Amino acid sequence: MPLSASPIQISLPAHDKQRAKQFFAQQLDLHPYAESGFGVYYQTGGTKLAIVESDSAGSASYSLMTWLVADIASEMAVLRARGVVFLDYDELDRKTVNGIYTIYSDQIAWFKDSEGNMLALAQID
Repeated sequence: MPLSASPIQISLPAHDKQRAKQFFAQQLDLHPYAESGFGVYYQTGGTKLAIVESDSAGSASYSLMTWLVADIASEMAVLRARGVVFLDYDELDRKTVNGIYTIYSDQIAWFKDSEGNMLALAQID
């Protein structure tokens, strides 16, 4: 089977898998379908996600995972109600308004998980 037809599993690093599992349940309303000594496994929108213990958690300065959503403002409101804090930027090449960065007609909002990993929501038009 060619790679283009193979499913993908994303792995996110965590200093503490149980703390990450709690964040994913409480803030993102995601619940694992399996657990092993290696990781905690989720499925979201047809993609598999593994939370794995690693000292590199929180070290990436870019989005490790982005959910593509139809209505970013509504999704942000739901996540904010669960305690998710969206990042704001006021830089020369990146400014957010209410947590949303707009580039052309696309919108993106970044937040960090319990392990410091950068995650995002994006509405691509």
